[in-house]
Amino acid sequence: MYIYIGKKKIHIHLSLCINIAIIENRNVDLHIFLLFNFIVTMNNNMYSLKEIQPLPLNIETGSTRMTHTHEIEETEKKSIINCFSRKKKKKVEATSINNEEKYRIGQVPNEETCETTHSYIALTFYSVGISLAGLVFGYDIGTIGAIIDMPAFVSKFGDKLDSTTPEFYPITKGILLGVGSLGGCIGGLLTKAMVPVFGPRTTLFLSGLTSSLGDIIILLSKNWLQVAVGRAVYGIGCGIICVVCPMLISDLSPTNKRGLFISIIQLHVTIGIIIGALTMFISDIQFSSNVSSHWQYSYPVLQGILFGIMTCAVIFFIPESPTWLLSKGRQNFDKAAKSLARCSQLAVSSTIVQAQTENIAVLMASVEDDQDSLLEKLNKSLLRGQPKYLLRTITGIVLSCLQQFTGINYFFFFSVVIFKTVGVNNPYIVPIFFGSVNVIFSLLSVLLIARFQRLTLLKLGSFFLALTMCVFTTLGLTFSESNTGAIMMIMASCIFVAIFATTWGPLVSIIISELYPHSIKVKAMAICGCAGWISTFLVSFMIPILTKVIGFALGYIFCVLIVLGIAFIYYFVPETRHVENSALDAIYEANIYPRKLF
Repeated sequence: MYIYIGKKKIHIHLSLCINIAIIENRNVDLHIFLLFNFIVTMNNNMYSLKEIQPLPLNIETGSTRMTHTHEIEETEKKSIINCFSRKKKKKVEATSINNEEKYRIGQVPNEETCETTHSYIALTFYSVGISLAGLVFGYDIGTIGAIIDMPAFVSKFGDKLDSTTPEFYPITKGILLGVGSLGGCIGGLLTKAMVPVFGPRTTLFLSGLTSSLGDIIILLSKNWLQVAVGRAVYGIGCGIICVVCPMLISDLSPTNKRGLFISIIQLHVTIGIIIGALTMFISDIQFSSNVSSHWQYSYPVLQGILFGIMTCAVIFFIPESPTWLLSKGRQNFDKAAKSLARCSQLAVSSTIVQAQTENIAVLMASVEDDQDSLLEKLNKSLLRGQPKYLLRTITGIVLSCLQQFTGINYFFFFSVVIFKTVGVNNPYIVPIFFGSVNVIFSLLSVLLIARFQRLTLLKLGSFFLALTMCVFTTLGLTFSESNTGAIMMIMASCIFVAIFATTWGPLVSIIISELYPHSIKVKAMAICGCAGWISTFLVSFMIPILTKVIGFALGYIFCVLIVLGIAFIYYFVPETRHVENSALDAIYEANIYPRKLF
């Protein structure tokens, strides 16, 4: 077995690893034991035993983390995440350790080593199936801004219903747009109670029913207050989807492929956006001559109901989360193994499947055994849990808010109104451009996320988002009345959407799903989702009001918020790509985050 101290690889005798696990269970002083048993070799050099402090053997990763007693320097901080390194092999070689010994020391077969022995085809299909729920959320983004401005909708629900100028007050429009986000906030909080009881799979099924119910309420509404209720119910379904989808995919995916599969959700959200934009364009053309029939807005709403039903139907073909199954007790071991086997296309009796399942079972059992202890209660506390659960939760909350403060919904929710004011003849075609760009670059984001560090993409994305928003705003203030200015504004906004789709769009949900240990994951993700929905509501509610006052200058406010996001990423957000939860704990234990200002 090998461990890393700094950048140096050290060989540890296998019997030592097993004995460490035994000693740790008996609370024997590991330092004394190491004086007699710890023999290491390192490129023909020896490390002094007094310089080495052993950390507990980690059950989740099978690693023994070690650090120097002297102050950890910057280069050594970066090496903490390389706690347990294994070489890639073309075959899984047999070892002298039997399975029982592997389980005892917490080792599981290396995911990289096993890549040639199992397939990701099934997991890809399951991730796509789970991500279909993202169509519900994306479709709402692509339709709601246009629906509220459609003549048929305004004529039926508008505040001013005189014979010439039916319209909504800005605050009414803000409520209709933003109340769905408040519903999303409620849905995000509900997942905290629903997932532990029903499991991610059933919870996702209920989210599809909830979103369909919201659309039915909108169809039956007689005034805009009833529409707002329907929007809130629909938002509850979307809020559940946004938390549970990445959670379920994360539980089914291996660590080194987690970000890749979670990014499929964002791809489906973008597909939903373009479907919604196309639907509104067709509906405007098809039913614009007969406003009194109300089919102009009813047809898009009916189509939204179908997406909710589709989510409910597909979930029956998805395996349940093995983590949730084993959190209910070891009696579900076979079911959890079956879920993992379905994802990897291996036999349930496979050594790889059995070892991975056992690893999760040991982790869940250790949590369950100590659930009544004060230490375990602290470990589940977001306020006092260690290492730095409060800081990590706040980091996720701020990331969720900053994603909305980039101004992306300024384009998706209000593009029809924005480009109607600059003289575009048919503004319903602009969201189609946005949706097409979003889909293309979301596909590209899958490759970028698999190849590059999370923080690198976020920082570059923030810089170019701020630059593009500044250009768009300047064009709106100076050239909005010319055709050339309108074309340049459309181009700038398409570039903005493209940058968002490859960076902030998918990465925030990925980082949040990777940031927390299992003990607080559901709770922390629900709170982060809630924060994201509240910020979406604030943006949706304030944009009509602020636009009435300062017009296109609103874009400069978004520029400032994006720049502040760059600083926050640098000081508070850790790199989570290919990093195990235990290694992330070690990073926070080393007091790397927050970074020092001076």
